[in-house]
Amino acid sequence: MTEGGVFPTVVSHCFDDVVPYALWARGDLHQATEYFMSLSQSSTKESLKGLYLNEVGRMHAQIGAMETAAKFYRLASDAVLMDGKNSVYRDEVTTQMLMLVANLYDQGILTPQKGKQSAQAWNVVKTNKYSHKVDGLERHIIDTYFCTHCGSVQGREWLEQAKPMLIDLSTSDPKLLYYLSLVHALLGEEKQAHTVYWDYVKGMEDSMASDGRAMVSLSGEGAKCNPWRPLVTMVKEVDNNVQFLPVLWRMQLQHLKVFPGSGLESDICSKTLDLHFDSSGGLTGNMHMLLPQRRRVRLNPYTGALQFDQHNSPTKVLTAWDRNGENESIAAATFVIPTLLEVYNQDGIKVHFMLGQKAGNMSDGSDMATLIWTGPHGQKA
Repeated sequence: MTEGGVFPTVVSHCFDDVVPYALWARGDLHQATEYFMSLSQSSTKESLKGLYLNEVGRMHAQIGAMETAAKFYRLASDAVLMDGKNSVYRDEVTTQMLMLVANLYDQGILTPQKGKQSAQAWNVVKTNKYSHKVDGLERHIIDTYFCTHCGSVQGREWLEQAKPMLIDLSTSDPKLLYYLSLVHALLGEEKQAHTVYWDYVKGMEDSMASDGRAMVSLSGEGAKCNPWRPLVTMVKEVDNNVQFLPVLWRMQLQHLKVFPGSGLESDICSKTLDLHFDSSGGLTGNMHMLLPQRRRVRLNPYTGALQFDQHNSPTKVLTAWDRNGENESIAAATFVIPTLLEVYNQDGIKVHFMLGQKAGNMSDGSDMATLIWTGPHGQKA
């Protein structure tokens, strides 16, 4: 008996949408692309046409196929805007497409060339007239410039180029003056670092809560204090030739998010990633993916590329779960597939908590948490 015969309603609503994700999860990217494109062509809603094409872009971004990913992001934007009713959202859709394309240069193996291309692409985003409505965009552009690419590009020129960019972006986000004061310090420009830092403090609503004020208070110098003075001293000791730690590669499994506090690692991800090598030499950790369904996220440790699973490996046992950083029950987390959380491992004895079921009020006995005990000789209880 077929699935359609047993669950006709579920199959009629979900089957076609699930197939390309199943192919994607197995690494059959060509077939997944064809299926997504077929769904896009057959859909009568422009928003769905764009959604399917956008997913093809994300799929190729994960394997470093930047040109193909950019192509499908643009096709997705065009598909959405084919509907005349969406013309009022043209600037917003175009800006989102440009952001996705710019973000491609911030993924995969990071090179000096990618750093320069990233800066150019994000400048295109910034000049788009809708960009000022994207909350947190200015901070994201600067964080990308420094945290992602500074180590691969290196050199004073990269820092010098950041100064006019920071001055421009700080008109929208005054907190970026703090970044500008740091850049002056990294260039050995002590006086400018001091001046810009106090301009930043003056612009803060609560000046006492501004970054660096703890050091100012400890110095006892008040406004004469330059919190960057120790850094400037170190910079001068290396003849103003600061070397930054390079980021070799960067993998992003989700679509771009620019608002503060958002993670891009995976759909389900603990704050404690616990990255480690598995038995096959892949890099893995406390994360799962929902679309496509990946019960065990495994990356190539040399390139960051996503490793696909043709053999239906068992669900990754998590070693920590603190997704929200709050004191809420770990059983309240939503797991599509039952997942084990290791809570004890010593002297050959292991205890696992079963995630994937929602615990209610345990005090009234209406629901129970499941713990699995494994003894040193494989005994289970």
